[in-house]
Amino acid sequence: MTRSAVRSSATAALMVAVPLALLALLAVTVLSASDQRVVLSFFVTLSLALSIQTFSGSTGIMSFGHVAFMGVGAYAATALLVPAGVLATFAPGIPDFIADLELPLVAVLAMTFVVAGLIAGLVGLVLTRMEGEAMAMATVSLLLIFTTLFSGLDSLTGGAQGTYAIPEVTTIWIGLAVAVLFVFVSQLFFRSRIGIQLRASRSAPLAAESLGVNLRRQRWVAWTLAGAMIGLAGAVWAGYSLAFAPGSFGFDLTFSLLSAIVVGGLYSVSGTVLGAATLTFLFEVMRRVEDATGVVGLTQIATAVVILLILYRYPIGILGYKELPEILTRRRADW
Repeated sequence: MTRSAVRSSATAALMVAVPLALLALLAVTVLSASDQRVVLSFFVTLSLALSIQTFSGSTGIMSFGHVAFMGVGAYAATALLVPAGVLATFAPGIPDFIADLELPLVAVLAMTFVVAGLIAGLVGLVLTRMEGEAMAMATVSLLLIFTTLFSGLDSLTGGAQGTYAIPEVTTIWIGLAVAVLFVFVSQLFFRSRIGIQLRASRSAPLAAESLGVNLRRQRWVAWTLAGAMIGLAGAVWAGYSLAFAPGSFGFDLTFSLLSAIVVGGLYSVSGTVLGAATLTFLFEVMRRVEDATGVVGLTQIATAVVILLILYRYPIGILGYKELPEILTRRRADW
């Protein structure tokens, strides 16, 4: 990793961090408690979306399965955060030495990052042997398998009844910190040798392999990193949601996250930030309109229509391939 890549990634992350920090400051000083939850939801959604974009944006392969590793992170965080006495009521199969651990939040997040990364890495050994289209379809099966496991391993996960009594450890500042960290990591991977090779091979994988690029290994690295990231984000999400069930990690959430990525620009980290902000704002506005009018389903219909209109106008997303630093540089040059 060159110093130039690190410096450019830090600059890009800082450009995103400043408005996000101002938004967080506005939320805690001016906005109501319900609006603060919306801002926190945006930060968490952004972290989840950036995790998937780190893989899909680099490889060009849409992943429908990374939400499964979000579930791994959420359940791992639950085992570490919920008091042992309460944990035994819905997940008695968790070993005592894990249930009795009392760790700071940073250590919990680090452990969920490692656990989700290890599981994602093992799964990736199989999936990354497939071609692009086959791998994308296999990720759908992966999501179904993990959702079934979350339901079936009831002594470890609480089964269909889900988990509860998770401490409210995710604050706006923690959500902000993780989101900014993920912007930096995604930008850094984007500029790394592996990231550059993956992006160069998106349209011509055979040509890349003929030039000596180990495409299978590069995809495995991206897949594992994204799995570890979304596992950590899942832990943050658990500390925000306070209770959840296996159904939380299904196709609804998957398509919401993918919509944010595609609307902003699949191949742009900055685009994912914009997409997550756009859909979070739109969903919240339409939810309030739906509550006021009593028209059931208005939120989903309006959101879908807006997504279609955006993609009609911007087929590869609002920002396409562009990142925030180059956009600002071009505008400054025009002036």
